[in-house]
Amino acid sequence: EQEQISVTKQPLQGSSVKFTCKVFDGSDSTYIHWYQAPAGEAPHRLLYLTLPGSDLKQEAGFSSDKFSAYGTQSISNLAVHKLEKTDSTTYYCATWDHTVLQKHSHSVQKPTLYSPQQPF
Repeated sequence: EQEQISVTKQPLQGSSVKFTCKVFDGSDSTYIHWYQAPAGEAPHRLLYLTLPGSDLKQEAGFSSDKFSAYGTQSISNLAVHKLEKTDSTTYYCATWDHTVLQKHSHSVQKPTLYSPQQPF
């Protein structure tokens, strides 16, 4: 479980703000997701990206002029640009370890049924 922190920022209207999210140490997750949660609503995913780097996938309806993100192996940054009053909300980052399908290299043999012959 990752420690949860809260950060409040008060930038000027029209400016930009940056949020930083540290990925849990020891995680081998390669994706980090950023969400926006307006008061009284369920969170909406804004975008996700591959770490490290900036292979960014934005959700439909969210502009790259408004939101951008990048990251290293252990940190991701979300930037919100051209701030307006409607941007005053809660932002979350999330990540998880990916599920791995494992292939076992040994073969499995079905049991052979043997029934001794019954005398007549």
